[in-house]
Order: sequence, then C-alpha cells, then structure tokens
Amino acid sequence: MLEFFEKTPDVKINDAVVTSTLSSRFPPGVAMGRISELKLDKLPTPQAIVEFVTPIDKLEWVNVLVNG
Repeated sequence: MLEFFEKTPDVKINDAVVTSTLSSRFPPGVAMGRISELKLDKLPTPQAIVEFVTPIDKLEWVNVLVNG
C-alpha cells in the first residue's frame, strides 16, 4: 500500500511502481509492481494498492527498511 501526500495524486490503475531516483540504497527505475487499486477518498491520505512484480509466494527473502 502506498499513501500519498497530495489530496489528488497523479496516479491511475496499472501505473508502474519503480524505485526512485532519490534513493541512495537502490538503483533508480527498478520495477517493483503496478497500481491495482486506488482509494483516493481514504482518510487521512489517499492510498494505492500495489501488486508486486514478483508473486509473494515466489520470494525467498526480502529486506524491510524502516525510516526512523
């Protein structure tokens, strides 16, 4: 799930989700998934559900990074 800072984010279903050019941990443009559902009226912030490129049942390991 992605949460947005904007009240009306510029996103639509099937948009690609890729790593950011602002990241110092990951190279930019790596495919992570696609937007499968939008909840633009969700409070306190709009949300998007992301369908991962790699099916979860095929992953052998993941890293979870937490800011803070």
